[in-house]
Amino acid sequence: MLKRLKFLALLGCAALLLPAWSARTVYVARHGQVGDKKFYDSAVKEPKLTPLGIEQAQMLANFLVKQKNFNGKILVSPIYRTIETGTYVAALLDNRPVILEPGIQEIARKKTHPGMTLAQINERFAGKTLPGSAFKDLWRLSFESDDARQLRVNAALERILKEHDGDLLLVTHGAVVGNLRRALEARKVPGAKLARGSAWNCSLHIYELDDNDRVKSSAYTTEYMPDAKVTSNFRTPKIPRPDDPRYGEKVKKSPKRKKTPPAVSQRQPGERLVLITRHCQQTGGSSDPSCIRPIPDDAGISPLGIKQAKNLGKELKRLNFKGKIYTSPYFRCVATGSYAAQECGSTVYPDARIQQRSRRKGGNLKNGGATLAQLRKLFPAQIAPDAVLADDWMNKNAETMPGQRARIKVALEQILAENPGMDILIVSHGSAVPEYGFNLTGKKPKGFVWNCALFKFAINKKGKVRYLGYDISFMPENEVTSNLKHSLVKEKAGVKAVEKSGVDYEF
Repeated sequence: MLKRLKFLALLGCAALLLPAWSARTVYVARHGQVGDKKFYDSAVKEPKLTPLGIEQAQMLANFLVKQKNFNGKILVSPIYRTIETGTYVAALLDNRPVILEPGIQEIARKKTHPGMTLAQINERFAGKTLPGSAFKDLWRLSFESDDARQLRVNAALERILKEHDGDLLLVTHGAVVGNLRRALEARKVPGAKLARGSAWNCSLHIYELDDNDRVKSSAYTTEYMPDAKVTSNFRTPKIPRPDDPRYGEKVKKSPKRKKTPPAVSQRQPGERLVLITRHCQQTGGSSDPSCIRPIPDDAGISPLGIKQAKNLGKELKRLNFKGKIYTSPYFRCVATGSYAAQECGSTVYPDARIQQRSRRKGGNLKNGGATLAQLRKLFPAQIAPDAVLADDWMNKNAETMPGQRARIKVALEQILAENPGMDILIVSHGSAVPEYGFNLTGKKPKGFVWNCALFKFAINKKGKVRYLGYDISFMPENEVTSNLKHSLVKEKAGVKAVEKSGVDYEF
């Protein structure tokens, strides 16, 4: 027994001398130079590396492999220039395939063209790529706010570190280098010394991680490239290039602005959530027997709409939503709130103050819409016992867009005041959703108002509002729609929305 104890003690001492197996280095690089129209793939509408961009990628590869002894995995944004940059590093590592990672894709503030499909990538980089766990065709994002991009990168980094062991090289884009830097710096150990630098083409941010994937230190370098070959595409060379008219003048430094911390997906202590969403997919006057339309003259909802609403409820549960769901009294909004409430355990308050804008004199519905009694019969377990709704709730006067904004402002202030400190979800209509964001922050939040798209806000005890971002990630891409007119899949395929439909309502 004594010998065994001595053996275990020696084994423990030996273990202390061994290095931590999971301690590793994460390299973050921007792609090589692009921007010359002579180097462009018109079939997929993406630029290729310029000759200088190729040279930058080769210099990066030599530095990583021959000086830093890099022998890990290479993850790239699935865009031509980042894949191409990554393959030059892979060429020095027995041409190992680079891993396609959409979580570190380019910024997408506006509508973007669809990204390359796996088949298109294989045509151009045969045998050189491997789809990552998050890659699928139609991966390219559109209408993504800056805050939403930071949240997307945060989640991608978390997943990447869990899925891949050993050293990693992440090849991405200029703005996303900054997002990855902030995501990694949020993991620093106390007292860690961090370095920063500009996101030049093929510049390198280097992060040393401990055995818990916390950042111990970081470095930044472009030492492997002569200054004359350090660029930011054709916009900002590190040193002036009067010999080449394609380069713009060196950008003058703008006055320092107060830095704002990146948005986070969860509330901070003392904050309440205020969430705004559009109703699920509605079907207008569709005669499809699978659609649910229990209120004459009011639009019904589709089976897909029910899925959207339930996924919304699951997201509320994930967010630890503890509060009330207020809905416009139109059936599609009440149904959305009710199916969501089934998933998160909340209750629904149909409220005339947040009804749809009346587009004509006499109101939008000839029969005046559902009564509270009818709605209770449809959703007995979800409609709150203390909900109040007049039978003649519908606005009979035509309302302008400025009139709607003013009404929403009053309604929002009243609802928040009536429920101090409580989480609130408002289920409304397409044209109204941005107005809630405007009244909360003074500007309309970015993001397309798909069915059940979620706009997240947090308010602290002093009434300060913080925009947390826009989210549709809780719904499969093929289930993201704008009623029957449009869908995310069609959007990414370049198909325009149907302007008019005999079975669809305007909102």
